[in-house]
Amino acid sequence: MHAKSINAFPPEIMSLIFKEVHLSQLENLDTTVRGHSVDQSPTDEDESPTVDDRLDVSAMLKVVQSKTFFPYSVAAVCNYWEEVLSSTPSFWNVVVIFLDLQGPNGTDSDTARKYLNWSNNLPIDVFITRNEQDKEDSFPLAITSILESKTAAAFFQVLMPHFERCRTLHVDLRLSDSLPILPKFLPSAAPNLRHLSFVSNMQMNMWDNENSSHYFFDEPLVFNDIPPDAHVFEFKPSLTTLVIDGRNVQHAFANGYTWLSDLPHLKVLKIADYSPMTVSKARISEGELVPHTCAECRLPLYDLLRAILSCKELEELTLESLSLYVETSEDALLPEDTFSFTSLEHITMNDIEPDIVHEMLRVTEQTVGSLTFIQCPRLGDAALPYLMHQVIRLVYLDEDVDLKPFLKGCETDTLVVIDSPCFSDDVLEALSIPEGKLLNGRANFPYCSDLSNLHLHFTDPGPSYTVAAVKRMVEARGREVDYSQAGWPESFSGMPLKRLLATGQVPELQPEDEEWFRSRLLMFQWGGLRVDPPSS
Repeated sequence: MHAKSINAFPPEIMSLIFKEVHLSQLENLDTTVRGHSVDQSPTDEDESPTVDDRLDVSAMLKVVQSKTFFPYSVAAVCNYWEEVLSSTPSFWNVVVIFLDLQGPNGTDSDTARKYLNWSNNLPIDVFITRNEQDKEDSFPLAITSILESKTAAAFFQVLMPHFERCRTLHVDLRLSDSLPILPKFLPSAAPNLRHLSFVSNMQMNMWDNENSSHYFFDEPLVFNDIPPDAHVFEFKPSLTTLVIDGRNVQHAFANGYTWLSDLPHLKVLKIADYSPMTVSKARISEGELVPHTCAECRLPLYDLLRAILSCKELEELTLESLSLYVETSEDALLPEDTFSFTSLEHITMNDIEPDIVHEMLRVTEQTVGSLTFIQCPRLGDAALPYLMHQVIRLVYLDEDVDLKPFLKGCETDTLVVIDSPCFSDDVLEALSIPEGKLLNGRANFPYCSDLSNLHLHFTDPGPSYTVAAVKRMVEARGREVDYSQAGWPESFSGMPLKRLLATGQVPELQPEDEEWFRSRLLMFQWGGLRVDPPSS
């Protein structure tokens, strides 16, 4: 019996095999990132699975970057297989473009155009990203900026004729000034666009000190090449997820664009990476960067909050590495009322200065379930109002952050601390000291008065707390509890700690300490050990 070549099977047979591979991939995606069920898989070459608004773009990105992602991995086997695959549009409704500045694995413009055409008229999810080996290239920043901007502009020229079919557009570049500026008008509408994300590894929002100009406001050629007599559409997508760089938001405010304040169905919003710096353009790779502020490039906090306020269905808000400007009575009216965000469930502030944290929480009114602070410097200086959030997370806070002023304003039920060495025995001692009595006669704990759940997670270099300090805190907050009484968690009117989770690296726990914690907590986990309450 002679071995047959992989090219020996007729295209009809190969197409059936490829459809089975495609279906298998869709089944795997169903429970992770796509949000559609198997019965919505394509049954005809002109049909495409319907992706609903639950698409997890970040999870999807990890999948499409895999070397085994269909159809690209199969199409790379030989020209015959690629030709067979090209005849089924539904195989190509996830368009993956690798914008690599070096190495052989990047996607050229002609190949990108080919992939887009093969999807025919189907809705498409477009991912413009980079291979892992290209994430840290060896070019100087100035050269990277020029090369990446030109390469990205070329890809967007290819994408524009298909833009109205986009339901997802994810752009992941190295430098923020290579990201496109969203325009007021486009040569085609975006009726299907639900998920838009522009991210970068490094922000390059620079003030050119030599020429006294901002050179990060240049728009990609793709948005400037619209003929004067062409019919254009105002950019007003019906987004549910928006991850955008702060330069785009500032540009929209400065030019009167309304796309950010006209997103009634937006559920997830992240704005990141806008801290203008002064640099000599001739020495961009070696010049010392210092903050730059001026009326032309500032990003006002109140303008941002007013725009977000119009997003009536917004559930998650993240502000990351933003230099926000707080108006004063000299140049703008202060808000007469607070900004009331009734739908918000989660707020995250990452690398935000304490004065902005303070003002953000002072002028906003939320019924937020969780409030997360990540790498926020001098958080204790924020002079916070009372925080009545169900969950507060403190993540990657430096050792010099004074947590006690912050925790004194918290009335949270659950406190989560992740790799924050500022959470030490000194903080646990503050959580252990009562101050006066409540109206019901119980002891009042001024620091995290309503705390009943504490989760501590530390990796390298290990925990900054001791077992003894944790025991003292649990004992102090439960001093008035009769733990031998059945049903004490429901009958006791005070706020003893009920659940303690210490994960990651933990101090050594002696058997007698384990037994002590077990007798006083409904749920206890220490490293790999976890004790849940017995079933009733």
